[in-house]
Amino acid sequence: MNRIWDKEKNVYQAGWERMEFIWTRFERVYLSLSGGKDSGVMMNLCLDYMRANPEIIKGRKLGIQIMDNEANYEYSVEFMQRIIEKNIDMLDVFWCCLPITLPCTVSAYHIDWQCWGIVTAAAGSVQCTTNHILPSGKTITFHSLKKICTMMSFGMVLPSGIHKARAVQT
Repeated sequence: MNRIWDKEKNVYQAGWERMEFIWTRFERVYLSLSGGKDSGVMMNLCLDYMRANPEIIKGRKLGIQIMDNEANYEYSVEFMQRIIEKNIDMLDVFWCCLPITLPCTVSAYHIDWQCWGIVTAAAGSVQCTTNHILPSGKTITFHSLKKICTMMSFGMVLPSGIHKARAVQT
């Protein structure tokens, strides 16, 4: 399949058109924020569009989903906290800290690891709890996460970053 693009437009103009398409067709819009440059650019593009087009936005907020894997870079977390605090009036933030099993790429002995679990010294195993604390001081339960994912399925989720594209391909 050949891609067709307008060579007269730059990336920012094309992104602005996509924002218009999304915000005029979907009631809820969500962005997955990792704290990296790709998701940061997408968030700023969304916020710029929202500020410039209040007649289209009509008081809606941009949903932000952060899947905290407990091993984020300090500067990434600081960046996310800064941009959220600066724009909180335009955002609906879901900062999720849940036990998730992820591939372990830093050990030759372990193929996976689990973030936000509790390691018991006697058993040496990870035990999951049912409530997990968010940085905002709120708690989220597995039931709440199911509700969030259900809500998100009715809106438009804006994936960002090459890691999201790679995850879709596998």
